[in-house]
Amino acid sequence: MWLGIIIIVLLYFLDQGTKLLVESNLNNTIVLIDDFLYFEKTYNTGAAWSAMNNSTSFLACISFVATIVLAYFFTKLDWKKKKLYSISLAMCIAGCFGNFVDRFM
Repeated sequence: MWLGIIIIVLLYFLDQGTKLLVESNLNNTIVLIDDFLYFEKTYNTGAAWSAMNNSTSFLACISFVATIVLAYFFTKLDWKKKKLYSISLAMCIAGCFGNFVDRFM
């Protein structure tokens, strides 16, 4: 279980850190590999592919509920028997929680 908590915390701070890095860059783009890999500042007020555009409050509630549901399943895990499932669930929790914080802010 501790491994999952570490994964959640590390991924959450990695997500927020990359956003702060791009935010602090003057041109809001950081190129890692020319024409292939770069970070660029964009906003999406909807869900995937801008579905439900300008529904930030509703989507924040969905993210919060999803985080709570996933956290419940996380507490019921048997890490020794289901390692890949456990790591995947920890990654999903980090993503949902990060999404909630971004939409709330």
